[in-house]
Amino acid sequence: MELGDQRASGNVEDRRGMGLVGGGLGVGGVVVALVAYFLGFDPSTVLNLAEQAAPQADTRQAPSGAPADPMGQFVSKVLGSTEDVWSGIFQKSQKNYRAPTLVLYEQAVHSACGLPRPGPGAGNFQGGGKNVQPFYPAAKSAIAGYTRSLATRLKGKPRINAVAPGFTITPRTEPYLDNPGMMDSISRIPMGRAGYPEDIAASVLFLLSPAAAYINGVLLPVDGGWIHNI
Repeated sequence: MELGDQRASGNVEDRRGMGLVGGGLGVGGVVVALVAYFLGFDPSTVLNLAEQAAPQADTRQAPSGAPADPMGQFVSKVLGSTEDVWSGIFQKSQKNYRAPTLVLYEQAVHSACGLPRPGPGAGNFQGGGKNVQPFYPAAKSAIAGYTRSLATRLKGKPRINAVAPGFTITPRTEPYLDNPGMMDSISRIPMGRAGYPEDIAASVLFLLSPAAAYINGVLLPVDGGWIHNI
């Protein structure tokens, strides 16, 4: 890819060489614990195991701006080109383009949506309170397709369904609640609030119950109506 004199974007956060960022339980760990409780098991065992496995937070401040190394310059110029193109498109529509932040990292980095583990130097885009990470929608689409495929193949023995949670307040996502972009996203949820682990657990228990005996191959959104407001 020939970038020549392309402007390098300064909207880069360089976390290469840093440890994992952010710890705590995600919605999955909390929901599993709640389901265990409702099924008569001790949820503290699940919570303890999840907390022990959770990586510790790295509190160092990541450098911002276009990195000087060749890889950093390359991705900064790619991002700069992206910003230039989309800024022009938005201007023609008389709308404001919110430039994303590109995060460079190695091994893994925590986000509100999970723990991506790319190869060295890979990055993910986060802008305007919305994650547009390529790995994220790809992984979710794979789960949806796998759910439908298993449901068809197994013919209801057992039934196969999946739950698609919206933004859920957990120890892992709480630090992001003060972020203006996140607050804006939550305000646009039709029900007017973020979800709680109990909301997700109740949906899982319903799908496991006899009341859902004829439900098979479904991806159930539990997001307060967010999917209809995108």
